[in-house]
Amino acid sequence: MTSNELNTALASAQSAGQALRMVYQHYKKLDKKYSLTWLAERAGFSSRGHILDAMGGRRPVSLAQVKLLCAALKLPELSARILRTLAALGPKLTRQRRVLLERRLLVLRKALLLKQVTSAGTPPPSTLLALDLFTAFWLFGTQPTTADLAAHFKRKHTRLEIEAGLQQLLAAQMIRRSGARWEPREGRVSFISGEDRAAVAALLRQSMRDAMAELERWLPETTLSHFETVSISVDRAAYDELLRRFKDEMLLWQSRLEAPAADMVVRLNIQLYPVP
Repeated sequence: MTSNELNTALASAQSAGQALRMVYQHYKKLDKKYSLTWLAERAGFSSRGHILDAMGGRRPVSLAQVKLLCAALKLPELSARILRTLAALGPKLTRQRRVLLERRLLVLRKALLLKQVTSAGTPPPSTLLALDLFTAFWLFGTQPTTADLAAHFKRKHTRLEIEAGLQQLLAAQMIRRSGARWEPREGRVSFISGEDRAAVAALLRQSMRDAMAELERWLPETTLSHFETVSISVDRAAYDELLRRFKDEMLLWQSRLEAPAADMVVRLNIQLYPVP
């Protein structure tokens, strides 16, 4: 199992035990030192049998055990967040807390899916539209027709552009046909690697160019948009802590906004960086 396949598998995991088994299988193939005993010792399980029971769903996986495991394996942050959220979804939760965690899990899964733009290289110009199209699936009960999407995006994109964006999603195995409709596919997908900075930078440039094009239209619409820029003098240690917390808060904001039956797609562009 490659790292891409691990992320894909984690996006569909239904329990912490199932996710734990996927992580073990991935790292075991990378290096035989990652035995059940090795994992048990570093993640706070009492024995090899204990961790096997956890993987099989016969015993619970605690949030503390997951945190130790993620630290020991240096699991990528997005994958680690999915694992931590699954572990936090225990039986003794208030309804409000469960709903919040389930929404967070949905956001994390979509975050993985939205990385499935292309396997490598610079994204083509239609990539930003393809991501918008994918997000818009939730405006139509996750099963839009091409006509639905063409009508929604008609101000900015032609029918041919919509069809090209859908073909890109189809080629990336993010979606599939279901009769006359499209639906998300959470199985086999490709990802932009976190190390592929050129591809990520190209996608960000597309997004910022789009924001510039939309600025004049949305700047006066203060009930629907917010544009702001500010320079701040900071203490480096405080800034490092803020940046770490900011990334976590971003996912929380998304989880609060995320709606299974949505009626609008918005884009959130954020740039936070040192000024020379």
